[in-house]
Amino acid sequence: MNDEILPPAPAPPSSSPSDQVAMPAMGLMIAGALGILGNIVFLLLHFGAMTLGGLSAFTGGGMGGMMAGSIGLFFRVLGLAACCFVIYGAMQLKSLGNYTMALVAAIVALIPCFIPCPCCFIGIGAGIWAIIVLIKPDVKAAFAQK
Repeated sequence: MNDEILPPAPAPPSSSPSDQVAMPAMGLMIAGALGILGNIVFLLLHFGAMTLGGLSAFTGGGMGGMMAGSIGLFFRVLGLAACCFVIYGAMQLKSLGNYTMALVAAIVALIPCFIPCPCCFIGIGAGIWAIIVLIKPDVKAAFAQK
């Protein structure tokens, strides 16, 4: 048996805060872009159904008819605005610009009603990842230095 005492393994190099935020920011940007695309598709379907008339014939009235009308339109426009905000917050995260905007955008990405399914799962994953990175002390310090 060889009983040599080996020196301790070197610590892995710590990545810079800009490296730490790069991938979560990219995930938020992808989720926001897919959310915009999904909301636009739903808006086009919404307007197509409105121009064809007979929304209640497709939805059977009730809650489906209500969501297909002006309330549905409101939520699609709100979803578009939320997805644009997620992209803006992701850019703030990537550039280590505004900590509060980046954190709020990561939280908004967690709300599945704003980013249509199945894209909401990307938003949830990227939002959780971004929040985990944002609460690290060295990342917070990097935002404060800018």
